[in-house]
Amino acid sequence: MDKVSNKKLENKKVNNKKLIFDAISLDLKKKPTKRILPDMEFDVHSINETTEGVDVFVRAYDKEKAQIGFGDDGSIDIERFRVINPRVMVPDPLGDIIVINKDDEIGETEHRFRLDPKEALLQTVEHALKVRGGLKLKSKNIEINKVGNTTTTIYTGGTSSPITGRIRKSVTSAGTTWADVHDGTTGDYATTGNVLFATRDVAGDSGFQINRCYSAFTTSSIGSDTITSAVVSFYVWGVYSNPSPSNMTAHLVQSTASTSSVSTSDYNNIGAVDNPTIGAPASSGSEWATASEWVDFTLNSTGRGWIDGDGTTQFGVREGTYDATDTQPADGGNFQAGYIVAGGTNDPKIVIVHSGGAVATTDAFFNYI
Repeated sequence: MDKVSNKKLENKKVNNKKLIFDAISLDLKKKPTKRILPDMEFDVHSINETTEGVDVFVRAYDKEKAQIGFGDDGSIDIERFRVINPRVMVPDPLGDIIVINKDDEIGETEHRFRLDPKEALLQTVEHALKVRGGLKLKSKNIEINKVGNTTTTIYTGGTSSPITGRIRKSVTSAGTTWADVHDGTTGDYATTGNVLFATRDVAGDSGFQINRCYSAFTTSSIGSDTITSAVVSFYVWGVYSNPSPSNMTAHLVQSTASTSSVSTSDYNNIGAVDNPTIGAPASSGSEWATASEWVDFTLNSTGRGWIDGDGTTQFGVREGTYDATDTQPADGGNFQAGYIVAGGTNDPKIVIVHSGGAVATTDAFFNYI
């Protein structure tokens, strides 16, 4: 992000996990923190402040208030949800926190938020419940107080500062070929602001433009745990496709770009140049056609294998119909989609279900079970 406008946040380092812990603990002095959704509800019964974020312990119920069991056999009563690098800002069109992203191509985009640690945590757990799978409705096998595996949500950023970035290569001079742009070793523009992946035929035969992007996550908390499932999620801020979004696809690939800064030299380090291996089923352009919606990539065994339990994991997004397959778009073809990186709950994240071991904690702990 390029600019944050809010008096409460200026010149002040915000301790996100402490804000969340305090907000939820205040609730738990009275009763569990409840979230009611159209198709289910869940209660936060405990919160634990960890070295990298927070752990919360959750029971879930269907819309008829029958308890949902976790785990393969539905016997798990309570699931632990861990949040690494948690967010405390939530999207709000009337919010007083204004994040402005600047871009030499897109211009300025404004994102509004409000500071709401409790709501931020509940939004994070809500999304994790929706994408993790493995919920057993009306389970008769629930063992009271049995705690299951861990569902970990990791937002981009963190202690080692892994980032999200976009790298563009654009050549618009007469006589430019598709190969000049697609096979180039360096880009001509790099940014951490507005992120989009795209292929464009710029003004017919006068040139081409390709954008490639990636997000990095601190996944060292996973360690040697067995990973059951994992989902990488991006929140759409806009899409443009000509002739139609149905012609565009998005491929999730393994990136080896820098995690400390975005550089034009990493243009060809976001998956193999031609036909990069994909870590999840491709998403269609129609999935990216609606702003303010999540696009979720459920990792296949290859994608899960890319997760570094002792370090940092990177995923790139490439336009799949043209860029990934090295196919020149037709004259005037324009295929673009972008996702938000602005410091709120709609930032890129990965949700991992894994066998949870011991958690490093502070003395702060509050329990309501």
